[in-house]
Amino acid sequence: MTITSRIGEGTTIKIKIPASELKNKPDETPYLESKKNTVVLPKGITILIVDDHQEMREYLCTILTGMNIIQAKNGIVALEKIKQHKIDFIITDYMMPQMNGPQFVEAMKSNNILIPVVILTARADDEAKLKLLRLGVDDYIVKPFNEQELLIRISNALNNSYSRKTYLDEEGSINTSSDDTFINNLIEYVDKCCSDFDFNLNMINDEFALSSSTLYRKVKSSTGMSPNDFVKEVRLQKARKIVESNSVETIKALTFSVGMNNSTYFSKLYLNRFGIDLKKVFI
Repeated sequence: MTITSRIGEGTTIKIKIPASELKNKPDETPYLESKKNTVVLPKGITILIVDDHQEMREYLCTILTGMNIIQAKNGIVALEKIKQHKIDFIITDYMMPQMNGPQFVEAMKSNNILIPVVILTARADDEAKLKLLRLGVDDYIVKPFNEQELLIRISNALNNSYSRKTYLDEEGSINTSSDDTFINNLIEYVDKCCSDFDFNLNMINDEFALSSSTLYRKVKSSTGMSPNDFVKEVRLQKARKIVESNSVETIKALTFSVGMNNSTYFSKLYLNRFGIDLKKVFI
């Protein structure tokens, strides 16, 4: 074991474990079992990995076999890489020197760089998670994570990004900058109300004084999702926060807490969205 520490940058602890011990150790994580190639990402896409630890970048490269990989050690370097290459997707760490993950995402938004982003974070507190979601990142993953979980998150984010781009191309130029505040307000409203079994889109239309067509346009152009899928996403995100806080004891209680009543269907939605099998969480 080696320990290195720098003032203002943090501490790094490296532990070497023989591979034979890892092979014989049973999987104790509550996540979906990792099976490479279960999720197939589009061939030929270019993924930018932003992390100040070379070991983590190399590990991510082993997961993303077959992808075009570009690496950067912090957000400043990553912004230069974006200028030099056509990037389809970005995986960035939260904590990095010079320019961290959130600062990098903010810099992208200020320069109107619309590339889907997943942030890897060791911070599990609610404040950090809310900050990431308000930034408009496509997803975040708390370390340690499962390989299959990461691939599923990337696949979902790519699909939403493609759907959004296709919609904008079909509708022509749409100014979505004013929609950012609306989307944040909508997330807060749906999050507050979605535990109601009777919650529906008409309630959103009434709350924000919007027609169904205007609601569809604003949500689709900002997120790539239809309003129904957006509500489903907020419900899933709320469920994820509940799971991570260990505040319910059964799948049924979790399902009811977000306004759904079919725990089997909800478990399938959760697995498809996050790559996590709730049956292994609530053992």
